[in-house]
Order: sequence, then C-alpha cells, then structure tokens
Amino acid sequence: MRTILKYLLPVLGSAALLCMLNAAKPLTPAQYMRVAAHQNISDYGLFEGMIRNMKPAKGVFRYDVNTALFSDYAYKARFIKLPDGAKIAYDPAQLLELPVGAIIVKHFYYPADFNKPAEKLHFTETRLLIRQPEGWEALTYAWDESQVDATLTNMGSTMPVEWVDAQGYKHGMKYQVPPRAMCKGCHDRQGKMVPVGITARQLNRMGAETPAQNQLVALQKSGIITDMPHISQVPRLPVWDDPTTGDLDTRARAWLDVNCGTCHNPEGTANISAFYLDIQQTDPNMLGLYKRPLFAGRAAADLTYDIVPGRPDSPIL
Repeated sequence: MRTILKYLLPVLGSAALLCMLNAAKPLTPAQYMRVAAHQNISDYGLFEGMIRNMKPAKGVFRYDVNTALFSDYAYKARFIKLPDGAKIAYDPAQLLELPVGAIIVKHFYYPADFNKPAEKLHFTETRLLIRQPEGWEALTYAWDESQVDATLTNMGSTMPVEWVDAQGYKHGMKYQVPPRAMCKGCHDRQGKMVPVGITARQLNRMGAETPAQNQLVALQKSGIITDMPHISQVPRLPVWDDPTTGDLDTRARAWLDVNCGTCHNPEGTANISAFYLDIQQTDPNMLGLYKRPLFAGRAAADLTYDIVPGRPDSPIL
C-alpha cells in the first residue's frame, strides 16, 4: 500500500488522494487531476498565436469588471479557462463557484500612450489562479524583454516602464512583479487561497465582444453559468468613476470594496482591525465612522477616529 501511495501522491495531490480513499462516491478524472504548473505562459495553450495579441483559445473567454483594483496605473486583461463541459455556479453575493481545472488569467500591461490603449503594449506580468482539487493555487509569470512570453517566477522581479497619460504627461517607474508568496496577502480567506473579483456584481456589465451583450447573460445563454435569475435581479457594482452608474456614496463604497475590502473584511487578513470596507458591510461603526482604531499604533499619530464624515483631514484614513 505504501508503494502505491508513493506513486499516486505526486500525481493526484494529497487532498484528491484522500477523497479517493475515503469517499463513498468516486471522483471523476476532472475532479482529481491537477493542472500542471508550466514554466512559461505559452505552455498552457491559453491563446492563439502570439500571446500579446490576447486572442483566446477554445475554452477561454475574456471578461472585465465594473470597478478594478488600482495597480500602479497598469491596464489589465482578464480571462477564464474552463475544462470541457464545465459549469460555473451562480451566487448573488459571494464568489462564483468555478470548477476544478479552471484557470483565471490576468495580464498586466502599459500602452505607450494611454490615448491609444490598444497600441504599443508593454507587458509586465501575467498572474494565474488555478483551481486544483485541494484548492486555489497562485502563480506569477514575468514577461521577458522580447515581449514574446512570460516565465514563472517565485521571487518576483523589477522592470522599468514608461507611458504617456491621457493628458499628455510622461511617466516612468520601476514596476514590481510581486513574489509568489505575496499573493496570499490579498487572496486569503481564513487561511484559504481564493479569487477576489469573480463575483456576479463585478461581472454584471457589457462585454467587449461584437455585438456587445451582458457578460453574465452570455455565459447563461451558452449554458456555462447555472441557476442565475433574470439579469434584472442580479446585483451590480457601480463603476467608481462613472456617475451614471451610481451616486457618490455607492461609487465610493465600490472603490473601497475592491481596493481595501479584500483585506478589510471579517474573513480577510486585516480582520483584526474591526474596520471593514467590503460591500456587504452596513454597520456604520464597522465602516469606520467615528470608530477608534484597535491596533493602529503609531500609524494613528494623534488622530482619534478612522473616518470623520465631512472632515477629510481629521480621520486616520
């Protein structure tokens, strides 16, 4: 028996092997086969032709979000790859449930001129989240100077980037590709790695395809997403800088949810603060209004409250 386990463990993974040994209902191959971590992004077969052209291969679809995480002004292109015949389970409030074998892909890049966002792109990194049998796995790939491919990195790297913004001003900086260990900082929920942007409220928007249609409706029509009600009943996160999508308060809450609420929530890495900025939070005190800090230390200086309405220079935030 030990000899069998010795050879099965590296192939299946401990969680899948345990399920196979103990579960009354046998697992299907799609449920226990791990997705191998490749050395280069090109090895996954996620795109047709040059990766930088971002043409999805079969089984890969592009998506966007209503309010994006700010990442040093970088543009981002997002994709999901699903195993053949796989489904996505709908949830109105929490993360959409992606099946084992799913891969979430995010390219980070800078157009040379932000007024021409589809031209002269400089790719910095590509991040993958892979749904393995035992949970989500994060991998980071740094792009090479030739801009042909991206290579797996555990330690991260630094690379110079330059761009011209929408107002015509030139900018430059050293872009930091984070080490793999940093992924858990934002993707941790009670000790487990999870995605953070794959929610109905974020994906409830028009897609980039022609003719354009709602992303969730398109997935529903294709049979990929299950149990979703009519789109009019699906929550939608405002676009933080688009006044047509919500009032100032709701758009501010959207920005805080995406940029801060991933950690500042009851299950996130900043839960000890009792300062929660996730979109589900409704308690004004938990949102920081006239709330005294618990563990801010010297970071609080001589300030008293996290947030003081109407007095932006007074609160700690």
